Amino acid sequence: WDSGTNTLYAWFYESADPNKVVVETQGSDFALSLRYTNTNQTGNIHVVGLDCCKGRNISLRITYPTVNAAITSVAGLWIIGCKSGQAGFDASGLTTASDAMLLYGVSDTIRATNSMMIGNEGYDSLNNAFEISNTDGLIHDGNYGHDVGGNSILELWSSCSNTIVRNNYGIRSNGIGRIFANYHAGGIWATVFNDVTGGTNRSHASFQGNRYEFNIIAESQGQHIQIDGGTNNKVYHNTLYNSPETPTNRMLNLFANCPIAGTVSADVSNNLLVCGNTSTRILIDIVQGTVTATDIGTMAVVSTVTGDNNHYYAWSTPTAQLRVRNAAGAVLSGQSGLAAYKVLTAPFDANAVANWTTTPSLISTT
Repeated sequence: WDSGTNTLYAWFYESADPNKVVVETQGSDFALSLRYTNTNQTGNIHVVGLDCCKGRNISLRITYPTVNAAITSVAGLWIIGCKSGQAGFDASGLTTASDAMLLYGVSDTIRATNSMMIGNEGYDSLNNAFEISNTDGLIHDGNYGHDVGGNSILELWSSCSNTIVRNNYGIRSNGIGRIFANYHAGGIWATVFNDVTGGTNRSHASFQGNRYEFNIIAESQGQHIQIDGGTNNKVYHNTLYNSPETPTNRMLNLFANCPIAGTVSADVSNNLLVCGNTSTRILIDIVQGTVTATDIGTMAVVSTVTGDNNHYYAWSTPTAQLRVRNAAGAVLSGQSGLAAYKVLTAPFDANAVANWTTTPSLISTT
């Protein structure tokens, strides 16, 4: 060990083939963990082109220092062109984040700005491929997440506003064969937490102006896109797909799991939802207008969802569902209920298209 260069050298016998030598080390919670400094203006950590794996907690993370009282601003947290995975260890309960990549600002009031996760691959993690908290204006672009138990594209865990989530591809999220099977198994999940500890620390004001566009999410057994709250959400030109072999909970969830009272809004247009599985299939679950209860429990939520030209495709039986929650309660509209669905969601989806019987051709032959 050279303390001057922080380098560990391994010397082998002359007859040893260096390509076949196995070095065993003690397991680490992180393959690479970086904390910015506890100074007034901090950040400027750029991680580019690294391959990190086998963290018992998180394989690659950038986060706040344990002592952080001196920090007033943080900026310039970048993860670009990296590959990270094989994160977490299976246990009977949720004991670690178990993410491939994680990027955190300091708090709800001290958020990371000028930050990004671009062109990365996150894979084979018990929880999320990518997770962020305490950010403002973060760009999450061109990432590939796959084979995870949590969210394949992004989990916006706490205090995330003005996020741009675009051009990402996520595939295969499920908890099959694991001791702890309660990870989200989705594509994108935006909560309303305003503290990374979760619990009852929630606020719609902590999630404002997030934009999700041109993402492809496939084979998620949970919810492809779940937005729990906040205002000025934008969901455009996303493709959500499950093959006949993959059951789903809900493909697009707009506030059905909202956990706190308040006002929420979203503009949702030009999305394609395709589900081929024959189990329970809710293609969209939307809160529109004033309701007194969501899936989470009794609470007053005022929801405004606008947008148009979303397409819903499913085949085989039973009939797929378009679910609307309004003042009258939850209403399920199937194959014959598209007109009723449009009335209940107005002014949203006036020109929506639904087809429950014809297997769609996803690839043109001409």
